[in-house]
Amino acid sequence: MKYSPFEVIDSHLTVITAHSGCENTLPNSRAHIAEAIKSDAEMIEIDVRRSGSLLYLSHDVPENPEECVSLDEFLDMVLPYEKIRINFDVKTEELVPYVMEKVNLRDMASRTVFTGMCNDKKEEIEALGGELWMSLWPSSDNEGDIMKMEERCISEDLTVINLHYSMITDENFKRLKGKGLAFSAWTVDTEEEIRRLLEMGVFNITTRCPRLALKLRNEIQGRI
Repeated sequence: MKYSPFEVIDSHLTVITAHSGCENTLPNSRAHIAEAIKSDAEMIEIDVRRSGSLLYLSHDVPENPEECVSLDEFLDMVLPYEKIRINFDVKTEELVPYVMEKVNLRDMASRTVFTGMCNDKKEEIEALGGELWMSLWPSSDNEGDIMKMEERCISEDLTVINLHYSMITDENFKRLKGKGLAFSAWTVDTEEEIRRLLEMGVFNITTRCPRLALKLRNEIQGRI
């Protein structure tokens, strides 16, 4: 049975997001989208870029953007599945209004989460009806960067930090939880790491193995 992320959160379970290229499909492809929908993951992650007036799905800059799945096609594929939320991982800073224009044409704003190159776009995203998860990348001072991001999230009234799973420790997880903040972990593809983060109780796991993650969630955290 398909549950919405909100139902999962209300049940104090970890949200599962199907990463681009899930279940051994080509990233940002029609097959990826179809498999993500069929997997029963609560969210789908895609990478978004822009070429002129064309918004398209791709992690890197392609030789021919016209050959990529367009954002319009993706949204139309997901539109009927009302419980699925979408994680738009935007690859350049100016994309938010262009994405939200297409989202709002389909009345899908409540289903949108933004990550990537948009940490400074909170007011714009929220004004357009979307949600921002602050993105953080590994560095030589992961713990220091997380603590700075904690302070920023508190000051800007944001609750979710989206970061590489290797940066999450028991210590910083407990510290964030005590401050009303949460971790979204990417990209978690091994059973060992999925188990670790489910047992910890992170807010979201983004994975190329959503079926495995859902199975393990049922085993470790229980069902709705």
